[in-house]
Amino acid sequence: MYGYTLQDWITIRGATSVTSITQGEQGWMGFAPYQDIVFWLDIREVTPGGATNILMNFETAPTKDDVLFTGMTSSGVVMAAGAPIVTKILLAQNPTCPLSRWVRWRINASSTPTSSWDATFRILCSANAVSVVNG
Repeated sequence: MYGYTLQDWITIRGATSVTSITQGEQGWMGFAPYQDIVFWLDIREVTPGGATNILMNFETAPTKDDVLFTGMTSSGVVMAAGAPIVTKILLAQNPTCPLSRWVRWRINASSTPTSSWDATFRILCSANAVSVVNG
């Protein structure tokens, strides 16, 4: 297993007109030699702004084309401050979408917020390689 920081501490803010925010391309990580990945979502603060929940989605795609990114779980992870939330995407467990080359995060409000919303979090991950990874 190899450990990485997909996202260091960040605070993301949305509004009633902004219900979804996607990680910028400079933060996307390549996981070509890997087959399994485990995410640790460490959340310090969440303000839903009247939305039912704020959700974290881990997405993957074979190329850096926005239209190809697909969620690796059937629904997003509900963000709540407290102990880290662990999400496992293991090939042997037939995930909704298996790990592909590129990985990014996307957060969104599960319903239309009535005021500004925000979340402060970081994402650590550990990936299992198919064979030895050089570097």
